[in-house]
Amino acid sequence: MAPYTWQLVQKLGRGTAIFTQPAMPIKCAGAPQKAMYLSCDYWLRQQHLSNINVEFCSAGTALFEVADYVPALQQYIAKYQIKLNLQTNLQAVDAASKTATFKHTLADGSTELQQKQFDMLHVTPPQVAPDVIRQSPLADNAGC
Repeated sequence: MAPYTWQLVQKLGRGTAIFTQPAMPIKCAGAPQKAMYLSCDYWLRQQHLSNINVEFCSAGTALFEVADYVPALQQYIAKYQIKLNLQTNLQAVDAASKTATFKHTLADGSTELQQKQFDMLHVTPPQVAPDVIRQSPLADNAGC
């Protein structure tokens, strides 16, 4: 899907771009952010970034699970003026109305549903290893 994503990035000159990251584990923890940062860099170089509201919606409680990387990543969040939405997990997409529904976990542990309009949506789906791996000695304690 990378070529299709690249087409969408090149066509977007204004609007809202939402990038998502599901709860861990996923195959590559940095992939959703990498797509976002590369897109933002392209939009910056094309002088479109000021016309695009970029949001990162992550189911996680931190920008990245390895704390040592967070300060450097925060610099890119600031540079590209990305709105960071933690504990915000994609639940549904209505492509016809370009609306994404997220479950946001509040500080007290309660949750609320949020609907967000988008012009471009980059979805990283939840991922698990195949059963043959998850149910083998190769899996860790979390079954990954």
